[in-house]
Amino acid sequence: MKIVFRKNLQPLFFRSLIFGIIVFLGVQIFTVSSAGISFLFSIFTALSMFFFLYMKNYHRKCIIVDENGVKQIYENRTVSIRWSDAIGVSTFVTEVPLKGGTFAKVGYAVLTDAWNKKIAFADLSYIGGREIIIGGQNEIVVSDISLPETLLLICAEKTGMDILENILQSCRKSSPGQEIDSRNVEKVEERKISGVGIAVIIGKLGAKIAKAVAGAIKTIKPGFLLVSGAAYTVLFSWKVALILMLMLFIHEYGHVFAMKRCGMKVRGIYFIPLLGAAAVTDDSWKSRNDQAFIALMGPLWGFFLILLPVMIAPFVKGKASEFLMVTSAWWALINLFNLLPINPLDGGRVVSAIGYSISGTTGKIFSILAFSVCIVLAFVFEVGIFAILGLVGLMEFLVEMEDGSKVRKLKNAISNKSISAEDITILRKLTRPVFNDKDEARLYDYELGKFRRLLQKSGIVPMTIKKSVAWGFFYILLTAAFSAIIIISGKHPSTLFIRELIK
Repeated sequence: MKIVFRKNLQPLFFRSLIFGIIVFLGVQIFTVSSAGISFLFSIFTALSMFFFLYMKNYHRKCIIVDENGVKQIYENRTVSIRWSDAIGVSTFVTEVPLKGGTFAKVGYAVLTDAWNKKIAFADLSYIGGREIIIGGQNEIVVSDISLPETLLLICAEKTGMDILENILQSCRKSSPGQEIDSRNVEKVEERKISGVGIAVIIGKLGAKIAKAVAGAIKTIKPGFLLVSGAAYTVLFSWKVALILMLMLFIHEYGHVFAMKRCGMKVRGIYFIPLLGAAAVTDDSWKSRNDQAFIALMGPLWGFFLILLPVMIAPFVKGKASEFLMVTSAWWALINLFNLLPINPLDGGRVVSAIGYSISGTTGKIFSILAFSVCIVLAFVFEVGIFAILGLVGLMEFLVEMEDGSKVRKLKNAISNKSISAEDITILRKLTRPVFNDKDEARLYDYELGKFRRLLQKSGIVPMTIKKSVAWGFFYILLTAAFSAIIIISGKHPSTLFIRELIK
């Protein structure tokens, strides 16, 4: 067993991603370079920035845990403690000066051995990752690591401390179970169907549909909706904007429907100006089957919507027919684009689910191949969106790798233990900055959701070969259906621009 704890890499990932996108847009605007050249240059600069900052701020600052003990590395200073010499781990709180003359309270943990050597650690990302040096007779450095609660659990187990009983029992919040009110339990009894009964059933069905529509509308974030709609109106027209927004909403609500069916909490649908929309959840899927199901429900709902103009178009003529053909072509193009096997698109999610169900290595290979596809498409078609997707896909892949590392560390720390996400969140509070009650409540909810997702990822169930083949076939079938709709619609003169757009 060898586990390396470092600073949280995700801020560095996103900083590099934003830097790469800015470089790409700058090269495209101020030079005559092709999208492919701009893409490669932005990738090179983003990766250069990432590795430069990594070597500067991350490489020589870490804590290494193995079967023999713990080693703290801070630049050119190394402190080692053998498990056989460790006597215990304790938590403390200190005040750290911030900019503007203010101070922040920071909790941290300290592992001590029989020779009074100390290794201290905490998550300091909330205060900018600044180093903390605790003075005294034996000066110690508090290492900034991303999972201090996990290391705290490992140290407690290795030193024989029952930290769960000593700390968690006094901190856990009671959560009384829900009692069933017999008055609200529907009694099942034999009913006779009559004309009035049918009317009541229709009324109830209408009420359920209205409730579902109202619930769907509530998932939309209005600010993003208005900005996105305005952008499409300026770029195209209000009619095209309406067509695009309707398909984006139905497509994303297909994902929302699938997420709810899989027991996931949905935050809402966020429209992204000129880049589409996204259904955002606070949870993670519990199986690769759920991942594929959620990914393909968006295009499937989009396909059902496309059937309306496709079926009506043969029965109308003139401008109405032209409008329906253009609408079906646009909608099919949106869904076909989403089925490209590139993360973070739906097709990429399906391919990823199948790849990781085969093995972790296969999943990584599929992700790298998808990134390579973006490079090829950016060169061949000279479309900048593929470059941006490539950057986002690359950073998502790196974040996925870091999350995988966190999951492995967490599984190692809680193996053979009955510990919940709430317990881990409480331990984390002891090893990070402490804020006021209002901010603490929000931060607790955020970190609780994060650990729930990590625990869910640690137990993700891969698909069987049968299910992988079934979802793969369904993916190909949907792709073929949208391609056929574009070909059929493309025969109409009014959709000439669609054919030119996809060439």
